[in-house]
Amino acid sequence: FFQRRYNFKSADEGTMITQCIGAGIASGIAGVVTTPMDVVKTRIQVGENYKGWFDAVKRIWREEGIRTFGNGMGARVLWVVPGTTITMVAYEQLKSVYGKILK
Repeated sequence: FFQRRYNFKSADEGTMITQCIGAGIASGIAGVVTTPMDVVKTRIQVGENYKGWFDAVKRIWREEGIRTFGNGMGARVLWVVPGTTITMVAYEQLKSVYGKILK
């Protein structure tokens, strides 16, 4: 898709760009999906009086509303996306370099 869209002459020419885009999208989605679980985990760790995970979810939803599960989502995504993107691109680039050296 990206090779046609951005007129790359070969698959390797656009590799770093596609890695950045892929890692950014994937980590953004992961940040959004895991934020509600992190909210529940944090509430339990702080020591609020819950009987367990399901009790925490039920009480948070009932007492504070569904929007509470999204608390901190923007900050989490802004924190996760750059770090994961840099890590994944560095990993793929090093893997490529060392793969050529070790052949």
